[in-house]
Amino acid sequence: MAIRIRVGGLCALFVLAHILGMVALRKLALLGVGLSYSYSFNFATDAPYELRKDIVSALLIGLAFWFHDRPAPTPVPDRDDVAPRPDDHAKAPNPVLWLRDGATSIRIDARDIIWVASAGNYVEFSLAARRHLVRGTLAGEEARLLPFGLARVHRTRLANLNHAIAVEPRPSGDFALRTDTGEILIGSRRYGEAVAGLRGAGAEG
Repeated sequence: MAIRIRVGGLCALFVLAHILGMVALRKLALLGVGLSYSYSFNFATDAPYELRKDIVSALLIGLAFWFHDRPAPTPVPDRDDVAPRPDDHAKAPNPVLWLRDGATSIRIDARDIIWVASAGNYVEFSLAARRHLVRGTLAGEEARLLPFGLARVHRTRLANLNHAIAVEPRPSGDFALRTDTGEILIGSRRYGEAVAGLRGAGAEG
């Protein structure tokens, strides 16, 4: 109870000081331009009105400072702008491929492909344990197989460089690519850049 009385008294004193201060300022301002100002204060009616005005003004000023000082929201970057974390690893493409042989679809693992060659209107897939002949073009398969390490080494052939164990240059500028299955694939010098990294590393079995 005593605290309420003290707070009420302080509020009354603040309102009174505020009113007297504003009246004095108004008088000085009007006297400065040669005018007079008279004001009669009725505490019972004017004090609550002035107190409400002061409370509203204080709230508005405090709200303005709160908006000014609050931290700006952190913008959500586009996915392209997000730097990868050290433990984020790019996901490898799904190695499962489907080859259509007429009405039959054959499932293979792209990592098992040793080489792919054109055969007229067909494409031959050579895997470690079997081969598949499907209708298609080498150019169409090249784009699909590129993520799995298959590169064109000859006009008619793609080779899986992940299975290469040696690159042997020839006097003509062509090269021989030896695979881990024991096969030797002849590559054209026109496509020598495909195995340039292997040559530089001196890939030997």
